Amino acid sequence: MIAIIGKTCVGKTFLLEKAKEFGYSTLNCDEFFQKQYKFGNDCYKIIKKSLGEKYVNEVEVDRNMIKKLILTKNGRNNLEKLIFPVLFEHFKKFKYDFVEIPILYSKNGNFKPFFNKILNIVASSETRKKILKFKNVDKYDFEFYDSLNNGICEEKCVDINMDNICADSDWEFFFKSHYIKII
Repeated sequence: MIAIIGKTCVGKTFLLEKAKEFGYSTLNCDEFFQKQYKFGNDCYKIIKKSLGEKYVNEVEVDRNMIKKLILTKNGRNNLEKLIFPVLFEHFKKFKYDFVEIPILYSKNGNFKPFFNKILNIVASSETRKKILKFKNVDKYDFEFYDSLNNGICEEKCVDINMDNICADSDWEFFFKSHYIKII
């Protein structure tokens, strides 16, 4: 599997969607957890049991309460301990060509061993501002999510600069050349 990482609003989802268009199997971890946060799913049950009723409603996990939790001293740490095992188990059962994953590793979970290669998506502040505006992300959410995602690139990692890639790029060549080199 190939991980797609990077800071907020650099083009990770765009790249993942392009991979999907070319027939690659994909997983967006943000969408995975959005589904997991729905009533009756594993993360919903775990959060309700471990953190209490105030963190859920009759439909889903209360995202505003989760944001407040993350901003507390050990909140992010506690949340990761609860939900990362669900993603870890998912990766043990299912394989994808490309996975957009905002947190590749932390003290509560190391997902790096699941991946053959890591694509670190980078972009200039101007490009990020354009994506921010296009996605209608407010400044508070941008800063909040950006603080959670370090976009660190190290072993098994290739930097992909989205400033050099546009919508008219030869995506078939891009994926074939990168995918073949990576695997």
